[in-house]
Amino acid sequence: MTGLAAPRPAHLAGAVDSHAHVFGPAARYAFDPERPYTPPDAPVDAYLAMLDSLAMARGVLVQGTAHGLDNAALLAALQASPERLRGIATVPAQTSAEDLRTLRRRGVVGLRFHSDADPRHAGSVRLSAAAAHVHSLQRAGLQVQLLAKIDGIDEVALRHLVKGGVPVTIDHFGLVDVVAGTGHWAFRRLCDWVREGLVHVKLSAGYRLASLPDLAALRPFHEALVEAGSNRLLWGTDWPHPRFDAGQPKASDLLALFLACTPEPMLQRRILVENPTALFFASTPPATSP
Repeated sequence: MTGLAAPRPAHLAGAVDSHAHVFGPAARYAFDPERPYTPPDAPVDAYLAMLDSLAMARGVLVQGTAHGLDNAALLAALQASPERLRGIATVPAQTSAEDLRTLRRRGVVGLRFHSDADPRHAGSVRLSAAAAHVHSLQRAGLQVQLLAKIDGIDEVALRHLVKGGVPVTIDHFGLVDVVAGTGHWAFRRLCDWVREGLVHVKLSAGYRLASLPDLAALRPFHEALVEAGSNRLLWGTDWPHPRFDAGQPKASDLLALFLACTPEPMLQRRILVENPTALFFASTPPATSP
């Protein structure tokens, strides 16, 4: 593990960036021919340097759609810093149980899925596929990460996964409709799921949902989720901010905004340290039994 450049307050020691990506280098790790965007190279060394600049201890790398179902760049990044990084991969629905266990042994802690109602991501694996393979996921020690709008999530499939022992995390505030407000039924349902302990939610990529620089329109959603259950929340940079053309945010500014919106040290530690450590770093790969 590389040394951190600047210390954070003691209560934030061990902080985790729960959502980021690596891309390329394209000369070595090809992009998917049907990718919805082409990002610039964002290799693992650059990501670790960014973590150091934030004085964050660890990070969770999520397979970006630009690489499709080829996790080679992600796996190479995990190998480069196995103590510091964990991964969320994307795989075909027919992936074998043994291949899932192999991914887990290589530092992958979960798989990324998309809502059946969300066709934006060509070649992506849908939530129904995850629910159909709940036993394989549970035996491999893998969780589910879901990129989907709240109103497009199949609650039956979601509950089937959780009942089967597979944790579920919803990305990016559930892609909430900021204009609709916190009273919209879909956001209220997300808060209910958090309150029930059904899902984790990533307080990430808020800049995609509300205008920079201060994200003021998103703050009521942030506060509502914290009130619903701070023990189910995570925070992430979404570095290197792919497919966002409205001016690249700075990770340091995003972290400062989070800390300003969550001023209580206890809550800061819970969301930045305790929750992600328990979810992504505490478990060990399962034995090789079928």
